[in-house]
Amino acid sequence: MKSFTYTAEDAQGQSHQGTLEAATENDALTLLSQQKLTPLALQAQSDARRWRLGGGASAITKQDVQRFLHRFSTLLTASVSLGDALALLARGQGRGGEMASALSAGLRGGKSLAASLEEKGWPLSRDSLAMIRIGEETGTLGAQIALIVETSARREAFRKEVQGQLIYPMALVILIMATLFFLAHFVLPQFEGIFAQGRTPPPAETALVLAAGQWIRDWGWLLPSFIVGAILLWRGLRAQYTEQFDAWFLTLPILGKLIITSNMAAYCRSLGALLQGGCGMAAALPIARAAVSNQSLQERHAQAADTVRMGSALSQALDQAAVFDVETLELIRIGERSGKLGDMLTQCAALGEEKVGRQLKQFSALLGPVLTALMGLLTAGVIGAVMIGVMSLNEVIS
Repeated sequence: MKSFTYTAEDAQGQSHQGTLEAATENDALTLLSQQKLTPLALQAQSDARRWRLGGGASAITKQDVQRFLHRFSTLLTASVSLGDALALLARGQGRGGEMASALSAGLRGGKSLAASLEEKGWPLSRDSLAMIRIGEETGTLGAQIALIVETSARREAFRKEVQGQLIYPMALVILIMATLFFLAHFVLPQFEGIFAQGRTPPPAETALVLAAGQWIRDWGWLLPSFIVGAILLWRGLRAQYTEQFDAWFLTLPILGKLIITSNMAAYCRSLGALLQGGCGMAAALPIARAAVSNQSLQERHAQAADTVRMGSALSQALDQAAVFDVETLELIRIGERSGKLGDMLTQCAALGEEKVGRQLKQFSALLGPVLTALMGLLTAGVIGAVMIGVMSLNEVIS
């Protein structure tokens, strides 16, 4: 049995969150259905950590799964049968061979490839499992897995680009904190004794800087504990008031647009891959909605899915739910009219990811000089305040 965390809604549209125990993801979905809940997001709790082969010592990561699927799809698209492809991969060393052996055992036991992958609990998204099921049913397993590999690679590239854009500002913040600690511990103490021996008190700005340095030396060691406590408090509040926080995030000037665009890209990439793989719209919409990380946006997508089930076009439903910008909606309309909705959604995802990357680059390019100037001002302010105090002592002596 595995533990699953879920976000679901009831018939009245009320949101519910919690955990449940089930053998597989399908069993978890069945339990939610029995409780008359519509799942919006479902994730095995172990997905946040690492996955293991049958409780063995070898840990399976997302990178392991992607490398395995890439080699697997290459064999299948070369017209190698499913059993032969797994047998060839099972002869290899490392985790790829272990994964192939485990899947071969499942196939010999009468299970489908998708069922075997789901039972293992490896880090594979719901849309990927759905595409593998479609591939097995339609005889296009090689093409489906190749599409999964391509989609996952693009997602990973987008994630790394976002992380890369945030490294430089974070490094500058750390450098500013290190500079303040250096000044407080090694520079200011050299002058405190001088001012302590003076017959007059130092100027106000000098006294302020010296007091700040003394405070950092006395209480600065608590900063790591304060940061950890703040993170834990934030996580607790975030978990308890997820809906309120997610709705508030969307109203923020810069961050709100980034969240909307990045979630749009994730939704379009997931839905586009499912439609390209042959999945029906009704089945694809709830799976794609799980790619949306913001709960407020998830609820809007749930409303759009209900509108689609009542017979409306996807573009019209998304327009009514107010989750996409005008340009993206127009591209989706073109895809609906041309009969290439899946391809157009993938294009929308690429445009959204490019837009987020461009916005992050602009933000980083703006924030970098601001933080550099702030570090210079702090350093100059400390040195200037000290020099003013030294000059006042010279005036008293003269």
